[in-house]
Amino acid sequence: MNDRTLITYYSFTGNTESVANEIQALTGYDSAAIVEKRERKKDSMPLSALTAMLGLRSRLKPMDFKLLGYDRIILGCQVWAWHTTPPINSFISKADWRGKKVFLFITKGDDKVPQKVIDSISSRIRARGGDVVDTLSITTILGSVITPDIFREELRTWLTSNGLL
Repeated sequence: MNDRTLITYYSFTGNTESVANEIQALTGYDSAAIVEKRERKKDSMPLSALTAMLGLRSRLKPMDFKLLGYDRIILGCQVWAWHTTPPINSFISKADWRGKKVFLFITKGDDKVPQKVIDSISSRIRARGGDVVDTLSITTILGSVITPDIFREELRTWLTSNGLL
């Protein structure tokens, strides 16, 4: 397959980055972190959750929002208070999703699948011309960064079933 694939993600606590790094290690795909212009303080989670609940957006450091040269995007998102994060809100609204196949992975702190978040992200990407092909929801461990041995087989199965591995 000649499709070029980009892994892009926002990670505040390190869990989403851990999954993205494992995808990159397994596949060799290009990877780019979504980074806020102003670094969020680690003790600001209550305020951060509120900004997510309000649907706010963050200012992001410059990156390729046109996603030039990529046919498939693996997008990694955290869930805050059952909502998308402000950096992901900004990225979704700025990125050129036209003609892109998107594979979404979500990291969250409990066992429930955040379907409302998945539906919200999917509908916004579709409204901008992208196609969300599949999603994976990974439960993390609060207070520590999840290690690949916890999710590797589930991730490998997901990547394989979607022709990404």
